[in-house]
Amino acid sequence: MQIDFTVKSSEESSDIALVYTKTIIDALKKKVKEYNSIGGERVTFQQLKDLFIEGASIKVADKTVPQCGFARINLYLRLLGGESITQEIKEITVSRIGNKLVLDCSASILPSEADFTSAAEDLNKFKINFDLTDIEELYFVSDKDKPFLGEYL
Repeated sequence: MQIDFTVKSSEESSDIALVYTKTIIDALKKKVKEYNSIGGERVTFQQLKDLFIEGASIKVADKTVPQCGFARINLYLRLLGGESITQEIKEITVSRIGNKLVLDCSASILPSEADFTSAAEDLNKFKINFDLTDIEELYFVSDKDKPFLGEYL
């Protein structure tokens, strides 16, 4: 029995990360189009990308990084569609935008098991069949930073 100890070059790893990033981006764009086609409150790609990054940054046992990202998106879309919050809100962030105060409690609301189930369905539908150990493996940046890959992100 032979064991292959070949280490991927950083160029190969970078190529894989680009493919994974593009796959996620394409899936998010399709999710935006699907959601916006049903009417009601519209969402943007940037909103879903930020939600994906936020969700994928939180480690959940027995869930993949992409599944956590899509579960956060599904939670948001469910609440945007009018479903009530049934969880206890543990933290509220207060910020100022112009002369208005904004209250945000979304960070303390966790995706439900139904959100994770829908996320698993999303992964199948969008052919996301890879896992990551960390969101940092993708070429994503928050909207506060300049995109690493220009206009594509």
